[in-house]
Amino acid sequence: IAFFAPELKDIHKKLTASFSATGTVENFETPNIVANSDHSSVTGYFSMKGIPDMRNTQINFSNVHLKTTFQDITHWIPSIQFIKDGPLKNVGDLSLKGDFKGTLYDFVSQAHIQTNLGNATTEIRLQFPKNQEPTYSGSLETHSLNAGALFEVPNLSTLNFKGKISVSSYWLSIFRSDNNGSGFSVLLYSSQYAPLY
Repeated sequence: IAFFAPELKDIHKKLTASFSATGTVENFETPNIVANSDHSSVTGYFSMKGIPDMRNTQINFSNVHLKTTFQDITHWIPSIQFIKDGPLKNVGDLSLKGDFKGTLYDFVSQAHIQTNLGNATTEIRLQFPKNQEPTYSGSLETHSLNAGALFEVPNLSTLNFKGKISVSSYWLSIFRSDNNGSGFSVLLYSSQYAPLY
């Protein structure tokens, strides 16, 4: 794989997969891929176009059913390493159903996610430009998310949120509710709080 995609040469992981493929190495599709590695398994439709130029290779991964851990994700997507020591390391096991489209360095994810800390529905664009800090932005909806465990704040309990997020410079820079008034609520010191509109 590293011969055709040199940017993957530092990923030293074993993967077992079952699929049928059509096309060429540069442009192929696998409509029924099943893959397993470490603590992860995934099924779905997968295609790539543009190898070996991995920065610009277009990837379409749809009807995805994924079970994994955040630690496994950091092994397969090295560009996400910048948040490996952040709060997302606390999500534990993760189950995802959704779609991904773009490149390894600029892609959009639409997904419903279940974790040990709660559930979320997202439509997020992640960008990892050369020699610049990564950014991600989009919409996020959570239901009874254990924000205290996620952000390691003992007195913070559950978080319900529906709105827009924008993250850059490795930290949350904009975190606002959307214009439809759905907003958010949070449980702090066993008392529920919500913003006034």
